Amino acid sequence: MGIKTIFSNFLNSKWFNLILFQATWWFCVAAGKNGFSNTILFGVIISVLALHYITQVRNIKAELIFHLGVLGSGLVVDTLLLKLGVFSFSLNTEAVLLEPWLIAMWALFPILFNHSISWMKQQTGKQFILGGLGGLSSYWGGQGLGLLVLNSAQAVLILFFVWALIVVLSFYFLERLLKFFSPKM
Repeated sequence: MGIKTIFSNFLNSKWFNLILFQATWWFCVAAGKNGFSNTILFGVIISVLALHYITQVRNIKAELIFHLGVLGSGLVVDTLLLKLGVFSFSLNTEAVLLEPWLIAMWALFPILFNHSISWMKQQTGKQFILGGLGGLSSYWGGQGLGLLVLNSAQAVLILFFVWALIVVLSFYFLERLLKFFSPKM
């Protein structure tokens, strides 16, 4: 097996998808913390998404619709959570719109479902528990890094259940799209 084949296999792997997501998540955190320009932030996000779509996506229509649906839903949910006071931004406590770094994270989140976390596709219980814990841990991480503040003890429960539902419903949406866009025999 040649180096080109090994590299190609890695680019198509779940590990590459997870590493790409985590590295870009940390870049978004750094952007929020250090005030990177939005041009740099979204340039990196667009480059990562292009790399993802070129190397890992097999059903472009289904994945693109899924991506836009999860992105849009996530932005609406986080905007509602912000307006309801579940969390606020540390550097802009009066914000009524989401910070660019959080929008960028939502743009990245859908790349995980058909790839590095696809092993949960038929496991609703794991989707619920791990989705709730994973989402909540991102907000805790953001709070620990000084980017946002969870405004009450109830925020932890709210974020857990919101994220648990987001992950379960996202997997359901993805499954429906893949069935709809799969080649008919």
